[in-house]
Amino acid sequence: MDKNLDLRIRKTYMCLMNALLELLKEKSFEEITVNELCDRALVGRGTFYKHFADKYAFLSFVLNEMLNHYIEKAEEESNSPDPRSYYVAFFKAFLQFVEENTESFGPLTSSSMTVVMLFSTSDTISDKLEEHLRRDAAAG
Repeated sequence: MDKNLDLRIRKTYMCLMNALLELLKEKSFEEITVNELCDRALVGRGTFYKHFADKYAFLSFVLNEMLNHYIEKAEEESNSPDPRSYYVAFFKAFLQFVEENTESFGPLTSSSMTVVMLFSTSDTISDKLEEHLRRDAAAG
């Protein structure tokens, strides 16, 4: 999560993310309403809609935040001058993300949410890889 965001906003996002992960253990994403999500997170609906267009935009945000956490961890671990170490760490981090979050997001893969998940994570992955490939190409 962006460290430059106001602390209140970061807390709101964390409460909403935790509420979503709890609710996903109880029911499918399609069954979760914004009202339920906000009630569980103790966040007003107006606050939710100030930051997210709908629950699908919020799910995309959650997936990207979680994936970025793993990618940042990979970047910290791969401080070798050899570019290959970054790419190995990157893909290990992605696989770790999938493995550790299967319980929360696994049910989504058998629903219509698969497409949302693929688009959300593919943009993050391709942006990070493209950034590093450009940097490595410039370095020779």
